[in-house]
Amino acid sequence: MLFTLNLRLLGFLTLLVAGAWCAFSVNDFPAGLPRPRGTPKYLALAFGTQHYTCQGGIWTPHGAQATLTAESLPRSPKSPRSTIPESDEKNTHRKKTGGKRTGGKRTGEKRTGEKRTGGTSNGERNNGGKNTGGRAGGRADGKHRSTVGHHYFELPQQPTFQINGLGTIVAEKKNFVPSPYPEKHGVPWLKLDVVQGNFARTVYRTSTVGGSPPSTRCKATDQPLKVPYSAIYSFWG
Repeated sequence: MLFTLNLRLLGFLTLLVAGAWCAFSVNDFPAGLPRPRGTPKYLALAFGTQHYTCQGGIWTPHGAQATLTAESLPRSPKSPRSTIPESDEKNTHRKKTGGKRTGGKRTGEKRTGEKRTGGTSNGERNNGGKNTGGRAGGRADGKHRSTVGHHYFELPQQPTFQINGLGTIVAEKKNFVPSPYPEKHGVPWLKLDVVQGNFARTVYRTSTVGGSPPSTRCKATDQPLKVPYSAIYSFWG
């Protein structure tokens, strides 16, 4: 059954995504990625880099680093706001409206109070996918992202997530599928099982933009790569 989860952030910390509310849909999860079970605990939009080293002529994943952020709307804090990157959100809006004309204008072509950006992802527009630390900063449209945690690898094959006020968890990859949007060059969507820590049992990485390595072969003398990316991380208990 298709369903949409309205996530209200509970616990020690309030995630400021439009008055502590955000809409997160699992309707678009591709086949092969198990649906989440349990209670939704936390949702964050990550900006960072995927890391690669050359092994046997192939760029091979070697960890990642990202800042976990929440988006707030200080001018209209009660307006619902999604954490989906803006380019994805506009595509979703166009699909739902079907591009119908309203008063001579196509409702799917322009969002009220926002200018079209040519599909540029937030990760490219805001900080180039770099780990900003502290506060993620504001944008010209009045929206601000605040840092709520970090994602990193202390050991190979052990993705770690630190959320302010909640603690730290270590996970391991259990399921993955290619991004269903190849034009975004996104890294695979993942399901991770938590092996250390207790504020969540599973973590999902979805809605990825960027982060994929070059398709060309590499040489052993090539320097490691850091490729900017953005993604939604959802935490389930």
